[in-house]
Order: sequence, then structure tokens, then C-alpha cells
Amino acid sequence: MNPLKDLIQRCHQRHKNPLRQRKTVVAPALYNKGYPYHFTVYCAHRYPMLLTDLETANISFMPIGQAPDNDHGPRTLGGESFLRRQGTQDWGMRRWHASWGIQVYTGIPSERDGARWHDFDFTYKAICVSPDAILTCIEALVDTVPNPLLTMSKSGGLRFSCRVPNYLHPNTEKAKLYIYKHTPTSDKPDQRDLYLEIFGEEGYNRWDARYEILLGNLFDPPIVDKEVVFAPIDALRAALHEPAPEKITEKQIATEVPFSLGSHNLDLAKETLVKHGFSYVRQDNGSHLWIPPNSEVDDKYISLWENEETVWLRASTTDIGLPTQSTPITDIWHDTGIMPPAPLAGIPVPDKVQIVREGKLSPLSIKRPSPVLYKSEQTEKVYKTLEKNGVQIQEIFDRTDRILGLIAEAGTEKHYDAVSDASNDGTICLNMPTYKLAEKIENRYQNQNIPLYER
Repeated sequence: MNPLKDLIQRCHQRHKNPLRQRKTVVAPALYNKGYPYHFTVYCAHRYPMLLTDLETANISFMPIGQAPDNDHGPRTLGGESFLRRQGTQDWGMRRWHASWGIQVYTGIPSERDGARWHDFDFTYKAICVSPDAILTCIEALVDTVPNPLLTMSKSGGLRFSCRVPNYLHPNTEKAKLYIYKHTPTSDKPDQRDLYLEIFGEEGYNRWDARYEILLGNLFDPPIVDKEVVFAPIDALRAALHEPAPEKITEKQIATEVPFSLGSHNLDLAKETLVKHGFSYVRQDNGSHLWIPPNSEVDDKYISLWENEETVWLRASTTDIGLPTQSTPITDIWHDTGIMPPAPLAGIPVPDKVQIVREGKLSPLSIKRPSPVLYKSEQTEKVYKTLEKNGVQIQEIFDRTDRILGLIAEAGTEKHYDAVSDASNDGTICLNMPTYKLAEKIENRYQNQNIPLYER
């Protein structure tokens, strides 16, 4: 059977019906001297993989959260630590218990024997615009190696993965966005349609259950020389690539906003700028450059950076409508979610205390309130019978108030009231101090055919 048969049609079907992400499966590792658990991820559709096997294959990875809102890696990415290979024990136990798959960290960290990992990502837009040219390029790449690794993404795009000896794709915008067509509009004069993007620099790349391996093995990507892999891609570039006019320099063209700018406060500032119509340009000497909305591509931009937990903003010209001197972003917009800088004056001090600090008055002159002792109320809990507890809970649910859930006291054996309410189609929220206790109560409910909505 030809795996590339009807490939374009399958891409259209995947775009309409994306695969669902699947949760990481955690099982005890009874005979493992290292980590106490085995973690199984479904990082490519229907292919369960052990994290230990990924480590053996020299693949760097990190946990991601549940889709669609949290299907990303940790917010604090980058730095020298991510240039080394990331494995299971580089992430806390709690993060793996809550993870829904992994992200592969490509480029330098996933290299093997001097060959670094690259992904050639053919976008779904390119498949729609020129399916024949894309299919010809894919077939040429597949025929270059005996063990091709071809993947279909969640959006219906295609990705050819390989390791290239003694080569790392340049970390520049021109080389990263390798094939595109400049499509300006009146609202977005710098817009372009991206056809092929090459991942291989010091960045990460997503692999989760919504990706489907069409050919090959994730543990054994092919090793291809740079000249061989770029021959069919350069032919595709000659056919599809239409750069911007010469008057618009490459460094000025707005690029896709990075997932994270390096810190939580900068990410909040990024969301604020996007909400106000600003377009991301690039990072320059520790600052992030943005162009204002409805602006021609010229020297008008703002700089965004963080220093000592304060996010600063400065406009290049006065006609942007923002300060041209360094100003905290919280002084410009009050809905950023960023805590404003603490006032320099500090906590107000009474005048008498200030005089005492100056040595002009004795500390004994400050009158302190005398302590007042109160008898504490009885904190001893009175436990009623099961029947009385059930009647009391039922009276609560019979009221006209809207009950969202019951937070019940739960110990190892004393949670009968919660079980009783759940058996009558009630909703229970149980907060367990340990995983062992949570699993014990979960098993108890499952044995009584009580469904679990969320953990």
C-alpha cells in the first residue's frame, strides 16, 4: 500500500477533524531504581511511547498541559539550561501527573552523533495553494532516505523530520521562514502567507497525540546531508517564494508573536499589546520591538523590556501616542494584570514614631494598646449519626439556592456523607492532601459505579 496515496485529501480531512489529545499514562515502576513511575505518552496518534525510550533515542522533551487552553510547555522557556537535553527527571512529579503529552525540543538538545534535529513544516495553506508542488517535494524527500519520518499535524499540514550532520539551521528570520508569499493588505501592509518553515534552531517543537506519523519511527529519524535535503526544498522555493518588495527590509516585516517573551510579566504585556493592535517585529538587544496598529512599515516602533520585575515601554517617535521616555506599562494601561511598582515612600509612619526614630523622643512615650484576652470558642467537632447528616445535607439541597458542589470532609474512612450524596446524582469536590489518598478514594467511587468528571 502506498502511504502517500490520497495524501492531500487526508490533509483536508485532518484540517476539518483534528485528532484529540490524550493524557499521559502513569504506572508504578516496581523494579526501577531511578524514577518511581513509568510515564507513557501518546505523542503521535495511536502510538504509545515510554519516556525512557525517548531518552534512549537522545530526544529532548518537556511536559505540556491539556488542550485547547494549556497545550504548551512551561512559560519560562529558554536560556542555557534548555541547550542541554531535557528528560523525565528534569520536570517535577506533579507536572508529569498533570501532563497531556510532550513537546520535543529540537535543534541542539536532540542532536545525536553530531547530527542535529530539523523539522521542515509544510503549512496547510501551502497545501491548499499549490498541492502538486508540495506533493512533489514531499515525495522527493521521502525517496532520499530508507527510513523517512513524515508526520501530519493537527491542522492538516505535513512535516518531514530528520537529523542533519554538522549543521544547524540559522536562527534568523529570513532563513527560519524559508518559503512565503508577500500578500499585503490595506490593514496589514506587512502580511505574508507562510508556506514552509524550518525548525532547527534553539527552539522547541510540538509533538502530541494530535500529530499522526504517516511514515517512519519517531525514535529513529533519518540522517540526511544538508545538500541532499535542501535540493527538493530549493526547487519548491523557486516555484513558490515571493518575498516582500525591496523597499521593505526583512528585519522590519512583522513576524508571528512568540509563545513566550521570557517571563510572566512580559507575556501579560504581550497580550495587552496584541489587544491594542500592535504587531510584533523582533527581539533586539534585550528589548522586544512592536509596530503600532495601522502603521506603514518604517522607523515607528515601541520597545518593550523588563528590568527588576518592572515592564518598561518606550516609543521611538511622539506621533505614536505613547511616551518616548522609559515608562512602566502599568502607567499607560491599567488592565495589564501586572502589579504596578511599589511606591517608593513605603508604609506610612506616624509622626510620633518618626520623632522617636530621630532620637528626639523616648520610645516609652508611644502608648501601646493593652492586650485583651478572649475566651476561645469550642473547636471540638460534634459528629452526628449518618441519618442526621443525610437529612441535613438533603435540607441544603432542597433550598432554592443554586448549589454548584459539595466540599465534604474526607478522611481515609469518614466520607460516607459524600458517597451518599454522589450516589443520589450529587456533585462532590474532594481535596486530597496526597496522591495515594486521592487514588484510594477514586477507586472506592469507581467500585460503586460513581463517575469521575474531572481530576
